[in-house]
Amino acid sequence: MRKYIILFLTLIFILSGCSESENDELELKNIVILRYAESEKKGTYLSDISDYFANLVYEKSNGNIIIKVYYEGELGTEEEVLTQLQFGGIALGRVNFLAVSEQFPSFISSYEHLIGLPFFNFLNTIDSDENYNFAFQNEKLFPLTILPPSTRCIYSDEKLDIEDYSKIKIGIDNSSMYENYLEEFGATPVIIGNIATFPSLRNGFIDARESSISSFVSCDEYPYIKEVLILKDITLPSFIIFSNEILNQLTRDEVNILTECAKEALDYSKKYLLIEDSKNIEKINKEKNMRII
Repeated sequence: MRKYIILFLTLIFILSGCSESENDELELKNIVILRYAESEKKGTYLSDISDYFANLVYEKSNGNIIIKVYYEGELGTEEEVLTQLQFGGIALGRVNFLAVSEQFPSFISSYEHLIGLPFFNFLNTIDSDENYNFAFQNEKLFPLTILPPSTRCIYSDEKLDIEDYSKIKIGIDNSSMYENYLEEFGATPVIIGNIATFPSLRNGFIDARESSISSFVSCDEYPYIKEVLILKDITLPSFIIFSNEILNQLTRDEVNILTECAKEALDYSKKYLLIEDSKNIEKINKEKNMRII
């Protein structure tokens, strides 16, 4: 079975442009190549953490484990990635808490109340929850680590009336849990894809878009946005998740390396997040009409 995974992943490298001799050399060295799904563009806070993790694994394994990161949803939506992870079509990926809860409804009843907690309270709650790992394992997945989220925001090309949320139609990703959360504030959440954000703002289909500030400052519509509301009380972390189908085909040493590197990525992300969030909030405050709510 292990030979199968190496041959399968080697085929991926052939299709991506490696020569036959290069792939023969990889197979002889017993090098494992793993595909990693990243939903954000290269260069954002979270995609940088994914790169850090991949580079760390390569270094700690002496080049014997290569993680090839695919950015900006190239391997599918986060929901599609979760399905592929379950069946071993993708080895691992970073997936948002909302996508996990949408794909696996049991997470809604168990963890919906954590959205309003500061991240470290969220992390401590998850760490002390014996059912947390089991909830993933039950779906043929293994959570390598949880990552702190970038601060969330709501942005618009027009001034927003925050005194009456019922007048605001907010575009969000597909998540019934987050939809319910925003409805409690009286807002009208609208499920919409990122690609449709700017035309939807222009034609009035939505009044604003909800996003992490990391994603917002790198989005195509950023130059046209006037109003930004910083949401200080919403925590939406993400997970680096491994496919059990692939994990079971690795050696114990390889699994230990991946687990160790995931912990180091978490420690790194805690420090990196503070720097990135501060830098992005400073940029937004200078260039937009920014308010904290």
